[in-house]
Amino acid sequence: APVETDAPIVTEAPVETEAPIETEAPFGSSKYYVVGSMNDWEVSKDYEMFRNTSADTWEYYLKTDLTAGTQLKVVEFNGKDKVWFPGGTDNNYVVEADGTYIIYFRPNYDGGEDWYCNVLFLHLQPVEPTTGPDETEPPVVIIYGDADGDGEITSIDVTLMQRMLANMGAEIDVTAADVDGDGEVTVMDVTWLQRYLAQMTIPDYIHIG
Repeated sequence: APVETDAPIVTEAPVETEAPIETEAPFGSSKYYVVGSMNDWEVSKDYEMFRNTSADTWEYYLKTDLTAGTQLKVVEFNGKDKVWFPGGTDNNYVVEADGTYIIYFRPNYDGGEDWYCNVLFLHLQPVEPTTGPDETEPPVVIIYGDADGDGEITSIDVTLMQRMLANMGAEIDVTAADVDGDGEVTVMDVTWLQRYLAQMTIPDYIHIG
């Protein structure tokens, strides 16, 4: 079942302003659902998508487990009629690997070249490491956002991350600096850390501290 409190990862740097006020959906009062081979292509409450208010355009998301080979689309459903995204036939999205995904959807087809048909983007979530019962090594404590490893999260961590991204020779703890958990340190990690230090709102899924 989807976890509404797990906010999605945006694919573009956010504008440092308040989130836009939601007035009405671009297609009326319909809701959006993920449908596919995992639910026999039927509209289901378990696969209802949620509005991503962190995005600067109409964007929806759903976090769910999927298996390799699963085919899916999104439908707009008003209780009677369905509109399929992407439209047409023979263009289902095919999942490449087993895992937990955040499925992003943009009904206005403005997702860009990294999006499937400009409408769908699936982000595979990293697997959290586990400690086996026979392992005696103590768990490693990671302070996400503490890029320099001094035990505190400060503007120095932001500066070092920026220098690393600019190939200026800075050494950082890349695991701690990857606050959005996508497996790499990018400008988005810097942005989220800046928002955290400025006491601005950040999604619940961002790991800082």
